[in-house]
Amino acid sequence: MKHSVKIFVVIIAMVILLSSCSPQKADLTGISLDDLNVPMGDLGNLTLETPDYYIFRDDRDTRFEFDRETGDLRVISRQYYDGFQHLPELPLLNANEMQLLADEFIAHFINPDDYTRVYQDFSLRFRQHEFHYIRAVNGFETAERSEVWVTNSGNVTFIRIGPIGMFDDVELPQIDSDVLDEQFEITFRGRYGNADFDITNQILEIDSNILFMNFHYLHMDENGNWIPGVIFEIVGSVT
Repeated sequence: MKHSVKIFVVIIAMVILLSSCSPQKADLTGISLDDLNVPMGDLGNLTLETPDYYIFRDDRDTRFEFDRETGDLRVISRQYYDGFQHLPELPLLNANEMQLLADEFIAHFINPDDYTRVYQDFSLRFRQHEFHYIRAVNGFETAERSEVWVTNSGNVTFIRIGPIGMFDDVELPQIDSDVLDEQFEITFRGRYGNADFDITNQILEIDSNILFMNFHYLHMDENGNWIPGVIFEIVGSVT
């Protein structure tokens, strides 16, 4: 992914924020994304490569994903294993209180006004809610999204921030939904013939200055089973 915004991270600020989340409630004062800055080369050994990212982990198991083309930090994530533990000494939060905690936490990394909380789920096993924040552009969901998991006790158990800045300071081409829908059906019919399908989501993503619409769908196979899939259609170039 090649994008115009460069984001630099200060490792010590990240450690302070991430370490504070479990098993006690997070101390959210005085931390912002602008405070975070570490060059990719300071994170030690590369742990994984993907077609889009170089992935590193620090000694606290925080995962950093850097754009292979630009070196920009795109994704930060961390699992808080202690947070899965139910702590009876902490009062249980209701759903609204957990939502407010997640909103307050995520605001230190992204501007919530640019995102919509579009999905939340509850895991009975771990007694936690998942709060997802998705950025919309021109009425379409984008691949720029983050998530926070919060237990009933108010512990943050997982965060994922990013891809960061994918749609910042870029000029998008015109998006014609009817044309894209036609392109999708042509591609789909070329693969599956007259099989039934249901489009479940459409997500905009930028890769190497090309804007794509990712069509997530279900199609029915010959046994009557609904099978998920994704088809990528090119919208145009971005500047």
